[in-house]
Amino acid sequence: MREKIIAILQEICSGADIMNSTSLMDDDILDSIGIVRLVDAVETDLGVEISFLDLTPENLNSVEAIVELVKRLS
Repeated sequence: MREKIIAILQEICSGADIMNSTSLMDDDILDSIGIVRLVDAVETDLGVEISFLDLTPENLNSVEAIVELVKRLS
């Protein structure tokens, strides 16, 4: 799952150092369009439904935070 999330983020945030970033949203690496694309890809590829209430910086600011979100929702 972690590898799939990394692949999705690399496609969405091409050129960004997503592996070492702990502020994907705060640093505008993952913008609003990117969040929509991320949610769509995670829901489609991993079969996890992400609610609007889960779209917070705490849940989306790093690869690890996104992995934990997906684990919690699985």
